[in-house]
Amino acid sequence: MFPPNSVGLVKTHYLTFAEDEPFLLESGAALRPVTLAYETYGRLNAERSNAILICHALSGGAHAAGYLSPDDAARATWIDALLRLAVQRLGRRAAWTLRHPPGLADALRAVLAQHDVANATLVEDATLDAGLVIEADGARLDGTPAALLADRPAVEAELLAQLVIAEGAHG
Repeated sequence: MFPPNSVGLVKTHYLTFAEDEPFLLESGAALRPVTLAYETYGRLNAERSNAILICHALSGGAHAAGYLSPDDAARATWIDALLRLAVQRLGRRAAWTLRHPPGLADALRAVLAQHDVANATLVEDATLDAGLVIEADGARLDGTPAALLADRPAVEAELLAQLVIAEGAHG
């Protein structure tokens, strides 16, 4: 049903924290409450050392890999959100190059047409499991998990700590 290298069917979970005490940001701003949407893949090992947190704000959702449903309408929604962001940041430039995981070309062509991006070259990249890399006139929008993780260590640490606290509360 799913490709052999896929994490398969996944479910989105929600965790709300900072309801009593605010979540303080480095800027001094405070958030209250904070609801974190997340997905899990596989099983947490006994040492709890195999967890990876992917933080991103490109789609406004938690979906990063796998399939939310057998037909995966969520993937189309994610692609649409990323391409909307690319249009905003890169404009409808004369030439876009989109590197994408195998099997996404048809979905990408349809969404590109909806966004009036007519001159795009699609490049299937077997090294990508998820995400897109969009390049135009020397600018690059990297929507791959590796890029989304690059500058998030402090947020990751806090969110993982909150997940551990929540998991302990739910036993």
